[in-house]
Amino acid sequence: MPSDGIQSARGRWSYFALFGVQTIGAVVLIWTGLFLYRQVLADPSHEPELWPIVGSLSSIAVMQICYWVSYRVRPPLPRFQNAPLGHAILFLARMVYVLPTSVFGFVFIARRPEFEIPVFRCLVLLLGLFALFCYVRELERLGRVFTG
Repeated sequence: MPSDGIQSARGRWSYFALFGVQTIGAVVLIWTGLFLYRQVLADPSHEPELWPIVGSLSSIAVMQICYWVSYRVRPPLPRFQNAPLGHAILFLARMVYVLPTSVFGFVFIARRPEFEIPVFRCLVLLLGLFALFCYVRELERLGRVFTG
């Protein structure tokens, strides 16, 4: 019996470790994305430095690794219920995805000649959107557990 409790505690810690790393990756991805977005708005012809692209790709890779490990292993979720906290997490999940989808609309739907973005950067944007989509799914999963 005690080993079941230890395994369960390890599983919960592994969930929070994987989720925590995904959260750090999402913050870095959104931060660098905002930086690039502001640069493009200020000067559409500006060629960005390499570090924001490398930071974005690194964040995307780390987020995806953690998400798919968590998806495959399915560590146990916390057994804590708090409806207001759950709703706050579900609200955060929606808000996390609003900014990137707005940028997507700006880049792909409201195309203007002065905002021509190279194919590689469009690919990075799509990869980032997918990584944030996966992160939002994890947030929603956690929020549903907390709401009961």
